[in-house]
Amino acid sequence: CKCKAGFILLEDKKTCLDINECQFMNGGCSHNCINQYGSYYCTCPVGTKLGSDFKTCLTCPYNSYGIDCSKRCN
Repeated sequence: CKCKAGFILLEDKKTCLDINECQFMNGGCSHNCINQYGSYYCTCPVGTKLGSDFKTCLTCPYNSYGIDCSKRCN
């Protein structure tokens, strides 16, 4: 038997167990790692946004703030 990506085959060679990618080097995330069944994703604190690699949090550009830098200063 084989398991899909994000799972590991147990010793019984029949059962697939979810891998918690966040346990290993924080899933490669620069800040927060959220484990999901068969996958994971990275999140960033307020005042930063996720970069194009979906792992690195970048500081909001000038005149931007808030969650994902979605708010603009006047």
